[in-house]
Amino acid sequence: VRGHEWGDDWAQYVMHAINIATGHPYADIGYVFNPDSPHVGPPSYPPGLPLLLAPVIAVFGPNIFALKAACFLCLALALPVIYRVLGDSVSWRVAISATCLFAAHDLIWAMRNDVATEAPYILFSGLALWSASRSPSAATNRLVALGTGAAVGFLIYGTVAIRSIGIALLPAVLLYGWAWRRPLSWFFGVAGSFCSLVLVQRALLVAPTTYSDELKPPTVHLLLA
Repeated sequence: VRGHEWGDDWAQYVMHAINIATGHPYADIGYVFNPDSPHVGPPSYPPGLPLLLAPVIAVFGPNIFALKAACFLCLALALPVIYRVLGDSVSWRVAISATCLFAAHDLIWAMRNDVATEAPYILFSGLALWSASRSPSAATNRLVALGTGAAVGFLIYGTVAIRSIGIALLPAVLLYGWAWRRPLSWFFGVAGSFCSLVLVQRALLVAPTTYSDELKPPTVHLLLA
């Protein structure tokens, strides 16, 4: 397909998505993990992107144009989110200028041709940050604070499910909430929602995945050599 880069890990994400759409075991994609070459790819990838692609595959099949369109839609939706996040700290002129410069960057514009996690990650992480900044004060009703916290926890989980590095958002948001004196029920909502979704993922799809295999031999031996 013109404009598509074939030398990437996108195929493994698509195979995971096909398994979700067809009801097959998530990790059963025929990929044989080689511990001597862990950089090729982990045994299975986080399920965030496959979960986003599964409805597309259910409707259109593994159509590369439809899959790319889904990722491009995430990128397009991320731009107003970025503007809103920046708009909380700077003037609207600076926020819109920064958003336009971000969108015009060649690496960002190149994402229109990718079936990859970057665009959904930008969208979900931006939504998580924006929702956390909009969270209630200590004087807010406990149920409202709990529900708002649960929404933030859901968005943080979505970020982590797309890219494992998103786990950095959890302590960052909790620390932000402490600094701004969020109510205790808000913290319970964030932690409870996030942990519940991780447990559901572990039970129904796959255990939380990382790149810890990269730290196993021979990689460690090469780093220490």
